[in-house]
Amino acid sequence: METGATTISITTILKNFSYLCAAFLSLGPDAYTILGIFMLTDTFTGVIKSGTIRGWRSVTSHSLTLGILSKATIILVPLLITIAGHGVGFDLVFLGKSTLNILIISELYSILSNIQSIRLKKEVQEFDAINFLLSKLRDILEKTIKKDPKK
Repeated sequence: METGATTISITTILKNFSYLCAAFLSLGPDAYTILGIFMLTDTFTGVIKSGTIRGWRSVTSHSLTLGILSKATIILVPLLITIAGHGVGFDLVFLGKSTLNILIISELYSILSNIQSIRLKKEVQEFDAINFLLSKLRDILEKTIKKDPKK
């Protein structure tokens, strides 16, 4: 029985968020859609990896929720960089696009590592590209903030 309420799917949310981000990044929405799909796939393969290696009792709604929330904050980084640049009069679109591209590659890397761990039934050491990216972005911002405006 239909109540007249509009049903919103995850796909619709991703699509609309992609259009919003694309407007600020001067970029087609495809990149954000791909990032969203990769993040969902990484979460799915991460759950399978955890269950396979640590046992299915290690897969809890709490750890899954934390993982999803963590990814939700990461997906905002390119958008926030670009909006902040716009707000202070810097053109940071290139940095936002670059960050988005690195996040896509990083998610692909994580998915492949999860699949390898599942197949080997043991942890595979990963390079934490997300934390590396975040620390480099912070370094860039610190240098920008500390720059002497008189020079």
